[in-house]
Amino acid sequence: MLSPSLWWRVMLELPQDWKQFNTVMGDWYSVSFAKLPTTSLALLIGLVLLGGLIYRPLMRVASNVVERDKTHEQPSRLRKVLAALWLALITAAVPIGMFAAVALAFDAFELLIPKLQPVTRAAFDAVVRISLTYAMSRALLAPRRPTWRLVDLSDATATRVSRLALSVAIIVSTAKIVEAINDVIAASLLTSVFTRGIGSLAVVAAMSVSLRQILPPAESKGGGLPPEQDTYAWLRLFAWTVVIAVTLSVIVGYVAFSAFLIDQMVWVSFIGTLLYLLLMLAEDGITELSHTANSYGRSIIAGIGMRPESVDQIAILLSGLLRVILVAVAIMVILAPWGIESDDMVGSVKTAF
Repeated sequence: MLSPSLWWRVMLELPQDWKQFNTVMGDWYSVSFAKLPTTSLALLIGLVLLGGLIYRPLMRVASNVVERDKTHEQPSRLRKVLAALWLALITAAVPIGMFAAVALAFDAFELLIPKLQPVTRAAFDAVVRISLTYAMSRALLAPRRPTWRLVDLSDATATRVSRLALSVAIIVSTAKIVEAINDVIAASLLTSVFTRGIGSLAVVAAMSVSLRQILPPAESKGGGLPPEQDTYAWLRLFAWTVVIAVTLSVIVGYVAFSAFLIDQMVWVSFIGTLLYLLLMLAEDGITELSHTANSYGRSIIAGIGMRPESVDQIAILLSGLLRVILVAVAIMVILAPWGIESDDMVGSVKTAF
């Protein structure tokens, strides 16, 4: 990536790639849009415009479905978790559903030709990735609702982490779409590798800038380190390790491995966030259901005819068992892209290069 000849050769290939892209788009138009009746075209345009008009109102309604009042003094952690999970679900469902509806409309009018299927798939994956990232970061970090925040971070830090997560998702999604276009137009291997390298460096740049802003040096001056620096030091170490590993991989020429590392970072971050929420839900939910101070706990105790002490012990065992199951499932899901089910981790690492 640091070789000037590489950049020069890619620049020389750009006109040919652009010509091929125009050819593919022209074929798509002649096969699909040119043969589409005027009434059908008008109906399709109307449906797309209608979707664009109702998108923001739908997002506003979805945001207001879960009430996280700023004036609420201190909600319980269980209430925070329930609100966060529900908010993440409905916030992600709206854009994903809208894109799926548009794709179905295009398919109904026979506008999705097989040759462009990789691009369509990459675009759908991009919408899913960005929507889930936005939803999960908003649910967990609650940048504008500090009393509903599930992690011990300041308002400024929560906002920066949320923006970083969204930035990485947008960069990765854009790179994936460009890669799909390269496959469709049969771009050279050099162009494909160059595209991946640029995408990896863009992610590294976004992470480096944001990580430096999240914990400015001025905060550590004076009376010791802030609590959030001590609590989340391992997360900062993980992030900087990814930054260094991806940078070195791109520099020495292992561009595919750098893209693989970024994909794994995004996947692990998503699964880790979901696991964090589900673990809190399991612990607090079972505790709440078995507590004698509420009607649910009293009903359970009266129904099974056990002493409150025994119910508490069973609740502790169930909570621990559920946590073990959740962690085990999360580990298997994280390792799934490595092909662990085939017991061939070495082969998976080799394919990354």
